[in-house]
Amino acid sequence: MLDTAGTPMLSLAWGCQMSEKRCPHCELVLDAEVGFAKGQGWCRECHKAYWRANQQRENARKREWIRKNPERHKAVVKASYEKHKAARKDYNRRYYLQHRERYAKNRKRWKAANRERLAVYDNTRRARETFRQPGGLKAKEWLAILNMAGRRCIYCGSGQQIEMDHLIPLVRGGEHTKENVAPACLACNRAKGAMTREEFVEFRKRFLLNPPVHGNSTIQPYPDAAVSLARLEESNEDAH
Repeated sequence: MLDTAGTPMLSLAWGCQMSEKRCPHCELVLDAEVGFAKGQGWCRECHKAYWRANQQRENARKREWIRKNPERHKAVVKASYEKHKAARKDYNRRYYLQHRERYAKNRKRWKAANRERLAVYDNTRRARETFRQPGGLKAKEWLAILNMAGRRCIYCGSGQQIEMDHLIPLVRGGEHTKENVAPACLACNRAKGAMTREEFVEFRKRFLLNPPVHGNSTIQPYPDAAVSLARLEESNEDAH
């Protein structure tokens, strides 16, 4: 029995019909919907075997085509993305739900190994969502600032619980850029609040009788805080 296109049709016992197709390579007769990939003349197994045997050559040919046809490739990728967007989103959601514990472990491990990068991402999101700033600070810039300051607080010299401090707070119009950030310990950053760098330095001189306390240890006042501030300023000037 043939359909309108001449493809053989197989009548099943319960009244359904299934189209069949013969692979020109292995000559097996298979279900046209299940046994063949869309747009391929060979069956799935023959196509996989050919790809495994010629993977390097086919990859090179694909790269060469992309190099010669960048606009067509971009259009094909975009069209494919739009066509399968809903299905891909549904698949990703189901995959996440099935592997939620593994995702949580990987995320926890990444956060522990990339605290400095996480600080940049969190502060960039805060600047963008709360203060409508695009956020020009990059992770590598923040790491350079940390290393230049010896990974110590520029106000008291502590090397514990270091955070990102905006010298001019975002709430007072400061920008989220490398010129406006510096490392500060948790205690100093909380005590500084919405003060500018100059206001907090003066505040420490006049009112902060006891140095910040970190856990069970007390950090002594940092005599080289002015030196660290000067180095940051020099670095920002050199960048311009």
